[in-house]
Amino acid sequence: MEVRRVARMRSKGMRAQMMAGGIVAMLVVAVLFIYHQPRGDEIGGQTPRLPEAANAPPKVSAIRSATASLGARAQPKFPAAAEIRASPDARAAYEKYKAVADPTGEIAYSLSNLVGRCIEFVDATLLADLRSRSSKGANPARDSLIDNMVDRCKGFGGWDQNQMVDAVMALRAHALEARFPPAIASSLAAEFTPQTRNQSDETAKALLNEGYVDGEVIRGVYAYLYRRNDGVVPGGVGVDPRLMDAAWTLVQCNYGSDCDSSNYLVSFMCLYDGVCTTDVEAALRARYPTLTAADWREVARMESMIGSEIRDGDWTRLGF
Repeated sequence: MEVRRVARMRSKGMRAQMMAGGIVAMLVVAVLFIYHQPRGDEIGGQTPRLPEAANAPPKVSAIRSATASLGARAQPKFPAAAEIRASPDARAAYEKYKAVADPTGEIAYSLSNLVGRCIEFVDATLLADLRSRSSKGANPARDSLIDNMVDRCKGFGGWDQNQMVDAVMALRAHALEARFPPAIASSLAAEFTPQTRNQSDETAKALLNEGYVDGEVIRGVYAYLYRRNDGVVPGGVGVDPRLMDAAWTLVQCNYGSDCDSSNYLVSFMCLYDGVCTTDVEAALRARYPTLTAADWREVARMESMIGSEIRDGDWTRLGF
């Protein structure tokens, strides 16, 4: 099924959600912007300790340096999106770009992510709950991240939860109407039902076949396949899900996702698990602290394999 027609259908569904879904449903969508949490991880609600340097597995980048480019393609660059992601003042970025002509939908998509991330740092109840997860001073890096986000989002201080959710959904609806590939990809998991499996499969495959594929598209398709397959990590039948999850995450980096301290996984682990790292590879090692050096070599192999499967359209192996 052609991606453009599906995008129009999904945009109509999004408008229906805005009218009937309520605040809770909208907040769920906002959370989906930030993180997907596959099952099978080792954290189990506890804060894992980073390995001591002497026992740490080799950096994945050192293992995969020769193969990391196998699945990657040159991607379009969107300066506005990069500026929005890096903006120290979320409200200023929103006001600057909300009315700018946006035929591709990339501005609306980037703003929806930005505003969605701010909800928890503007709403007093949500912020208090977030802070209560760790005693002040017990984790300076985590406290600093929270304080930085509060400062970044303070321009929305006069907005209530409804206003922020409405803004997120309106922006997301525009991104879908404009057929921005990451917006379509990120909607797949949220809107999946068994009845729409075939249609959604064709949409996901078309996205991976299009000339534009980036890390956000890969992440959206991964989250979709995870939900579609009842919590089985895509391509992970009979495989340690920790390894496959790590490999899929690193593939997103190969396709252009921000994989430094601004990455969603890095932020999530710092905020909710208390493990604050500087990049995705460190976050993955902290998330799966018992993986061995041999395991990480297998992650590198899987990463290369997934890239090749995306490039070759090997849908069965990818998890369809």
